[in-house]
Amino acid sequence: TVSEINDAVETVRLTGNKQLALLHCNSSYPSTHAEINLKFMENLRSLYQVPVGFSDHTTDLLASKTAICFGANIIEKHFTLNKKMEGPDHLLSSDKEEMANLVKFKKRNYHKFKIWFKNLNNKDKKTIKIILGDGVKKIQPNEYITINSQKKSLYAKTIIKKGEKFSNKNIVVKGPAGGLLPKYINVILNRKSISKIEKDQPITWSDF
Repeated sequence: TVSEINDAVETVRLTGNKQLALLHCNSSYPSTHAEINLKFMENLRSLYQVPVGFSDHTTDLLASKTAICFGANIIEKHFTLNKKMEGPDHLLSSDKEEMANLVKFKKRNYHKFKIWFKNLNNKDKKTIKIILGDGVKKIQPNEYITINSQKKSLYAKTIIKKGEKFSNKNIVVKGPAGGLLPKYINVILNRKSISKIEKDQPITWSDF
């Protein structure tokens, strides 16, 4: 969500680090064209005034090429030696030939979108319109599995007794999601647990 992006950007900027770029991404492996919503990449540039790019988890190069034509400063694409290898991301990764194709495209056509688009077949033209989406940032349906498995929250590092104060010694940040977001750790530090919390149980608002 935009609020989560705000949190991430603020966290980086508070360190004084100005070397920041933001990559728009659909976090599913693989991503479908219908859920890319690439127009939001330009919204990132407007919102934060930093270089922007596209992290591509689709199975072809069409989304990356479209992103290049729309001004992406960075393209992140997984690399594989063989798309048939075992593992979660080989199918969506690019091999040597595809990487060479993408670099060649960047060098020749990134500023000539109208010419490139005009010469595409009708199927690819329709797909590009789908890839662009409406630019409104929202969690896509295929991302909820990723969120549930990868998002982090606050857990009990040890058994926390009733009346015991929450501290850095008995709280840990880990996945999956299920408890309070890590950003709320300072809210609960030194507060007392109202009941016993078993080790590895998520900590929620109702625990204090």
